[in-house]
Amino acid sequence: TVVGGDGEVKRAGTNDWTCLAGNGRTRPPDGWPSVHVASPICADPEGMKWIQAYVSGKTPKLERDTIIYMQAGDEGYDNTDPTVVEKKDAKPGQWIESGGHVMLMPKDPKAIAKFTDDFNSGSPYIMFGGTPYAHVMIPTDGAYYEYQKGR
Repeated sequence: TVVGGDGEVKRAGTNDWTCLAGNGRTRPPDGWPSVHVASPICADPEGMKWIQAYVSGKTPKLERDTIIYMQAGDEGYDNTDPTVVEKKDAKPGQWIESGGHVMLMPKDPKAIAKFTDDFNSGSPYIMFGGTPYAHVMIPTDGAYYEYQKGR
């Protein structure tokens, strides 16, 4: 199911996955300027529980691990702090604007603690490590790091 910016169903799906704009910033009155900036995010019901907990500042309570995907990437976040959504507020060297990726959201974030958090390594890495929102980011396209140029 595809959900529009004002919550309306744009297209009913044939399974239990939902896709919607994933940009946590205030939506501009005329809508997002590009698909990348809108940051579409798709999840099954377990993944939607993670998303709802994240946007409300609550700890995710999952019944199982789940995956969420963002094939157009995102506008950027501090890799270590889930509350930072503006580059000017990010810790030095921790701002990551990404291309397409899949995220593994663990039921128990401690289960992924030994993954690297180095998002420049070219391999999967932890985002928001040491927080209830820790998850593994898995780049899926060759343009994943294009957004990092000039940062």
